[in-house]
Amino acid sequence: MKRILFTITLLMSILSTHAQFDWVPANEGLPGDASINAFTIDDNGVIYIAANSDASGKIFKSIDNGENWNLINTNGLPGFYSANSIVFVNEKMFIGTGSFGECLYVSTNGGQDWIPSNTGLPANTSINDFTIDGNGIIYIAANSDASGKVFKSIDNGENWNLINTNGLPDLYSSNSILAINEKILLGTGSFGEDIYVSTDDGYSWNPSNTGLPSGSSVNDFDCDDNGDIYIMVNSNQTGFIHKSENGGELWSIITTNGLPSQWSSNCALINEDVMFLSTGSFGNDLYKSAIITSIENQTESLFLKLYPNPTSTQLTLETEQELINTNYTLADQYGRVVLRGVFENTEHSISVEHLSPGVYFLQVENQPGLMQKIVIQ
Repeated sequence: MKRILFTITLLMSILSTHAQFDWVPANEGLPGDASINAFTIDDNGVIYIAANSDASGKIFKSIDNGENWNLINTNGLPGFYSANSIVFVNEKMFIGTGSFGECLYVSTNGGQDWIPSNTGLPANTSINDFTIDGNGIIYIAANSDASGKVFKSIDNGENWNLINTNGLPDLYSSNSILAINEKILLGTGSFGEDIYVSTDDGYSWNPSNTGLPSGSSVNDFDCDDNGDIYIMVNSNQTGFIHKSENGGELWSIITTNGLPSQWSSNCALINEDVMFLSTGSFGNDLYKSAIITSIENQTESLFLKLYPNPTSTQLTLETEQELINTNYTLADQYGRVVLRGVFENTEHSISVEHLSPGVYFLQVENQPGLMQKIVIQ
């Protein structure tokens, strides 16, 4: 029988960066029942959050990078609404309210006054996320008529147009969206294929889920100054954060020290090397962490070979001399580590007989690009 060999190669530039996170609550000024759905930041560094509290939508702002939060008046918004999403772009702030009839409002004075901005949007639209590309085009991820939709505006929100979505499922939830580097990434909440990517302005889409557990619900995207993309994921009734350093082609899980054992990964914002995270936990919904980046010199081309794959009893690992004494982990599709090991030689085998059938991921320590999907039969 022909041996099936899987090889992944990591071509490193001169510098390789790795981020670490330790989370602490950041709820000063927020009500205990606040559920935060979205963040945005204006040109002056003021952070706004769209939240639900006391059975209706609320907007809070912080002028000190999240140290304190204050409720702002919202003249013109409905008496009761769901504050689903928010974005600041070109001196305007938009909020998706989830209110049937008037689903999108705009403010030009920092959220004090609002007027509808729904031209082109169906009446039953629920807007879940916004993104802006490098040309100033605004895209919204929305649900309407029992399925997901993507709309765009080329005139700063004056008019909205539905775009074709070839390649997406017939029925899906349009949860989140990010435009970055000539790509649009869409979190669909579709079991099996959860993230799709488009390189032609949203007219065609392809899955981009390598490294994600199946059945994930991708609720939000954000990116840092290096162009690394972070996604907020719910899977197996808890939250996860995944990161991609290559435009969404490969995702790896990051640590969540300090967060509750059970939490919902709702949304996030990165600002001034600080990440804010909404967890859906009553009392302590909002957390923040400094992004601590370590830089390592690494110029080699590193590779890892795994075989056979699929397997049911034994897995052989082959690697280079440079990775000897490096740790690795094997995690299931929910990010739970089921096996830890060390590369003691350039070739060795591990037993997987005790593992349940399913999809697993082998990750090399401090090498986000060295991760391989493994199928246990």
